[in-house]
Amino acid sequence: MIQSLGILQMNVADLYDLVMAESNRNPSIELVDSDTRYSDGAQKDAYLESIKDRKSIEGYLLDQVPDWSQEKKDILFELVYGLDEHGFYHDDFSKIARKLHVSENLVANVSEELKNLRPYGLSSRDLREALIVQTKNILTDEKTKAEIILIIEKYLDDILRGFFKKVAKSEHLPIRTVDKIGHFILRLNFSPLSFFHSEDSVAVVPDVRIFKRDGKWIVEVNDYYYPKFRFSKMYKEIYSMSGEDSAKNYLRSCAKRARMLSNAINKRNVTLYNVSCSILKHQEQFFEFGPQWIGGLSLKEVAAELNINVSTVSRAILDKYVDTPFGIKKMSSFFESNVGGYSRTFIKTEIKKILKDADKNLSDQKIADILGDRGIKIARRTISKYRKEDNLPNSRIRRIV
Repeated sequence: MIQSLGILQMNVADLYDLVMAESNRNPSIELVDSDTRYSDGAQKDAYLESIKDRKSIEGYLLDQVPDWSQEKKDILFELVYGLDEHGFYHDDFSKIARKLHVSENLVANVSEELKNLRPYGLSSRDLREALIVQTKNILTDEKTKAEIILIIEKYLDDILRGFFKKVAKSEHLPIRTVDKIGHFILRLNFSPLSFFHSEDSVAVVPDVRIFKRDGKWIVEVNDYYYPKFRFSKMYKEIYSMSGEDSAKNYLRSCAKRARMLSNAINKRNVTLYNVSCSILKHQEQFFEFGPQWIGGLSLKEVAAELNINVSTVSRAILDKYVDTPFGIKKMSSFFESNVGGYSRTFIKTEIKKILKDADKNLSDQKIADILGDRGIKIARRTISKYRKEDNLPNSRIRRIV
């Protein structure tokens, strides 16, 4: 049991070192050529390819439209080249049309299709259009969708400044309705291009991959990175001999250790898979729409759902990473406290937006007041804590800088 708990804590790099060390000192086992584990190695190669550096913007987009003509692909490249730092396109379509000898209508059509590829909103003309595109793609209820689009079109500035009561009065809507609409809008992606510059992405080998295939989410534990082993021919030959001797007893103890190691690794992978499935279930909005949609989740919730100890969940996610559509993330990042109905990640993002767009003299209390006006109730000390965690200077230093 002690060995099993220790292996549960290991990431794939640690498992690689463990299996290699065991194969060197345990004569009862031999390593299995990884390419023989799969029909032609294609499955392994596909996985290893997926965990290399993140794809280019163009590559990620084209993966979603593999049947596009070369003409449309060329237009997409030009559109992407012309995006500003947020992912908006301000130039004239006629320039691309002249350069590629195509019609402006075709360029406009490709731009329209590009807006509706993930991350939604790329190549929009401005923030308002990008938010409307995201709303259309995220929501399915037509009535709710129309309500939110109307608010974005007429009152986006008021929503961003937290004037929910003003909007409610102007549209003769219940304040509770505008409150929900405002919170939805604030969770949209204000900079679609930021998807490709995730600060959380790191150069590590992920332990789990969560991706979409044919419209369904797939959870895949990485068991390709570390070598597999089996009982060696020498072990089988010696053990088949009759009688009892020291060599046979020694091999028997080695075989027992090998079985325990194999069982512990299998148990680790099953636990990791189950925990990952639970994360996907609770954080599906993150996987669908991006980091700003991550929700509050506790270890206790996952443990209760899987009927295991909280300590088991803690060990399962320790120092492990998951490959997501939005970059490689620490598994622990999916477990966040819920502050006023919002996750730590969302609140930190809002603090950065406020400090970027507002007066540098804003104190932590003023930031808390601004968030409060938007319906996000949070204490000043929490603002200070989150600001320090992200290495954001206080107002006095910001004035100097």
